[in-house]
Amino acid sequence: IASNFLDKKDIIGDRDHPGIGDPHIWFNFFLWGKKVIPGIQQAIEKIDPKHKKIYQKNAKKYIKKIMHLDQMVQKRFEKVPPIKKKWIITHNAISYLARRYGIQVYSFQGISTVTEPSTYQRILLRDFIIEQNIFVIYYEYSCNSKAIFALQQDCKKKNHQVICCPIYSDTIAPMGSPHGGYIASMIYNIDQLAKAFEK
Repeated sequence: IASNFLDKKDIIGDRDHPGIGDPHIWFNFFLWGKKVIPGIQQAIEKIDPKHKKIYQKNAKKYIKKIMHLDQMVQKRFEKVPPIKKKWIITHNAISYLARRYGIQVYSFQGISTVTEPSTYQRILLRDFIIEQNIFVIYYEYSCNSKAIFALQQDCKKKNHQVICCPIYSDTIAPMGSPHGGYIASMIYNIDQLAKAFEK
């Protein structure tokens, strides 16, 4: 549904599955705030025009928070040297985030969580991590983390230490929890992902 409010140029394709757009649009905070939320707001207004002013008021407040988040992340990452702007993750759910802030992403699985990485893929990624001196790798709470911890052990056998950090991707933390809701979960993700640039 969210992609209905975007232009074709906004949508990231999947090179392994031509014709299928990456659905993880919520990771581009600018697009989410500028196009998706207003689109949803207008769609709801058509269904329930009686409460149009309430939807407009709530959307305006929410969009302001999301745009603030976008600006905060931009400032946080803009000073990171390009050579450090690399993320290793289980499946590529963060392409929109990476494109918005100029980060390179390397993953086992593309945008799908169905396929499992081969041993050959793991070896290639291990060698890349060591060569690029990457010391943080990521997995998602909603995905099987077995492959990423196996990759960590592969690196350890080559005397290269990496830590594994979790993020929210296809899910968010439940309301009432420390990172509950979309914005709080995304702030948590940014704090986690920033660890890759700290050394």
